[in-house]
Amino acid sequence: MEIIWAKSALNSLLKIYEYIYESSPQNAHNIITEIEQKVAVLAEQPDRYKPDSYKKNNTGAYRAFEYKRIRISYKVSFTRIEVVRVKHTRQRPQHY
Repeated sequence: MEIIWAKSALNSLLKIYEYIYESSPQNAHNIITEIEQKVAVLAEQPDRYKPDSYKKNNTGAYRAFEYKRIRISYKVSFTRIEVVRVKHTRQRPQHY
């Protein structure tokens, strides 16, 4: 299954990276690498995580997980997985 990153998700991930980089370049690199690895596993196990409770009218196609206080939301379709949101959990959760 193909994994696609929405532009807004990539931008959010970059902002998180830059914020962590200010205090620890090594930690910034490690966290981004670990997130990429966790997302890559979704190609084989797309239903691994629970449906995203913040997605309005979610029929189960949108799922989410948290890793080191970073919440990753993704959409599962027949042929691909699209990472649609990346947000630090200290930010107020919002429905979308």
